[in-house]
Formats: sequence, structure tokens, C-alpha cells
Amino acid sequence: MFETLLTPDAILNYLAFAALMFFPLCMIFKRAGFPIVYGVYVFAPYAGMFICLGILGLKHWPNEPPKPEKA
Repeated sequence: MFETLLTPDAILNYLAFAALMFFPLCMIFKRAGFPIVYGVYVFAPYAGMFICLGILGLKHWPNEPPKPEKA
């Protein structure tokens, strides 16, 4: 059942997907105040996207001071 996930074609397809998602995830992590190195987790086979989304969803986001209003 799961042996098709371990074929070279499936792994290459996943790595291509991870490469496409790496830059947008790094920008999301940067904007959220996290280190952009967390984006590397997307390259973990078949669980990487869940790891990245778990970090974004479950970790406490750093607070930023409110921006002053322009007069």
C-alpha cells in the first residue's frame, strides 16, 4: 500500500514540491517573526509540510509593539 511512496519518482516529485514551497514558507516564517531556517523542515519527506504548518499554528508568535499612527 505505501510502497509506492518510496519509489524514486514519488520522492523526486515531493522534493520538487518542497523546492517550490521553500521560498514562500521562508517569507511566511520571516513575517511571523520566526527564524527562516524553519522553512528547511519542508524537505522532510511526506511530513515536512505538516511540521511547518504545526510550527506556524501551535507555536507562540512573537509580539510586536503597535505601530504609531501617522498624523
